[in-house]
Amino acid sequence: EFSPTNRMHCATAIVMEWVLASENAEIVTSFGSMNGYASLEEIIMALFVHHCQTNKSDCRYLAEIRDLIENMTHVPFAKHKPVIGREIFQVESGIHVDGIMKNSYCYEPYNPERVGQKREIILGKKSGRASLTLKMKKLHMKLCDCLLPQILQQVKELAVEKNDHVTDHEFIRIVNDVSRNNSVSSLTSEAREG
Repeated sequence: EFSPTNRMHCATAIVMEWVLASENAEIVTSFGSMNGYASLEEIIMALFVHHCQTNKSDCRYLAEIRDLIENMTHVPFAKHKPVIGREIFQVESGIHVDGIMKNSYCYEPYNPERVGQKREIILGKKSGRASLTLKMKKLHMKLCDCLLPQILQQVKELAVEKNDHVTDHEFIRIVNDVSRNNSVSSLTSEAREG
């Protein structure tokens, strides 16, 4: 039985080497690296990624297990904890959003749904046109592409001002303001020409 502790922050890697090198490896793990042991959910997903997992068990319940443990212990797991972190599938950077739209496996070794989570495109100071396009599609909004630079600028300014991401409600308000201002300015220019 092999049970390395995470004192040097490499227990999961050591366990993976042991499992890959041994046919009948017996290991001690803990969910979420509790008590300093190797992280069970990280090992399960590493085996999945390495195509070594013989039992194709359903990992959708990992997020539910996380929630259950947090409710029992009143101690939240780190929001960026591999596999179970609440924010690991939040994507802000425009180039990452564009890459995920084209081929998600370039940025994620497995689908978020496999571990009971969902991908979320968030808008902030690092967002790009791809982020806006995807967010508008999700919110069932249609808009002229010529307004995207103005909307993107306002999204970035608000994100910097708040030092946080822009919520869907704030984004809708920005889109409505930019649309309204541009329709007013186009009417004004038409009036001048007439």
